This record gives sequence, C-alpha cells and structure tokens, in this order.
Amino acid sequence: MKKRNTTTWLLVAMAWFLVPGVAHAQLPPAASLLPPGFTLEAERSFGPATTITAVKPNENVPKPHQEYKIQLTIGSNGMPGTERNVEMLFAVPEEPAKQDPGSVSRSEPCGKHRYRGGVLTCRKQITPWVGTGKAPDLVMLTVNWVVATPSGLVAIGVANFVGARETAVGWIDSIADKIAPTGKKH
Repeated sequence: MKKRNTTTWLLVAMAWFLVPGVAHAQLPPAASLLPPGFTLEAERSFGPATTITAVKPNENVPKPHQEYKIQLTIGSNGMPGTERNVEMLFAVPEEPAKQDPGSVSRSEPCGKHRYRGGVLTCRKQITPWVGTGKAPDLVMLTVNWVVATPSGLVAIGVANFVGARETAVGWIDSIADKIAPTGKKH
C-alpha cells in the first residue's frame, strides 16, 4: 500500500490550467534539497510545475509490521492567486477521524495551524496488528506544509513516517529554508 502526498499531486494537476507565460516557482536541484538519508526517486517538471519525490527507510516501524518507506514530496507551481488558495486550505476544517473502508486501519487528524507563512497539517494512520502473537499499533504520520511565495505555491510533504512529528517538521524546515524562507517558525 503506497500512499502519495495528495497536496503535492493536487498542485501538479492544477498546473495544467495555468496561463502560458506566467512566472513560476523554480526548485533548486533535488540533490541540494534532500535531508540526509533520503534517496531521490524522481525529479519532474511539468511546464510551470516541478515535483521531487524521495524515500528513506523507516527505522521506527514496530516489528512485525510491514515497513513502509518514508515518502518525501516537494512541489512547486506557478499558479497565480496562491495566497487565496493557502487561506482556503487553512479555512477548511480538518477531516474527522474515520475508519478506512475495507481496512482495519483508521485515520485521524493530528493538527493544522499556520506555520512559516503557510499552513502545516498532520494526519495519523493507525493500523492495529492483525495476526498471531502481539504487536503494537503501527502509527504513521503524514505532515504537509503549503505556502504561497511570490513565484507560486510550494508544498512539502512527509508521508508514512513512524516517529515524532517534530522530526518530520524538521525535515520540512530544512527544505523550506532553501526554497521558501518565508518567516518565523511558529
């Protein structure tokens, strides 16, 4: 089960509706952005949109659960009016806790707030152990940050992460400092 960072893929889809000639946010090369331990999977440009995806082993997955690699996605998009999109994202209520259809897993919100001039969201995916013996629940986080910059929208997401939310936010901060230094962390 490979989860994708929905926010970043939404940005890529929106890029196709842009007016030709609009300035767009350019990302530095992936090699200069990735935090230590991440391996580049893909670096793509779709007209005015750019996405970078990378993975890293998930050392904290409780055994005997299957290990999902940590997914890191970085995206930029030259869409005009991005400030309004970020405000709309902030205004939308967090999706409530729910059982995943056809699965023993459930998901629940773990925070949404203004952060570094944009919006930081967090969601937990909780999967109990099903099988012989006993094992702790597998709790994976998806943490996304979206910000409007003068040249377009930037989104950074960490998915399938087992560990402290602060670690995922630290990876986001390290990338944001290089591509969208938009103010204080709060």
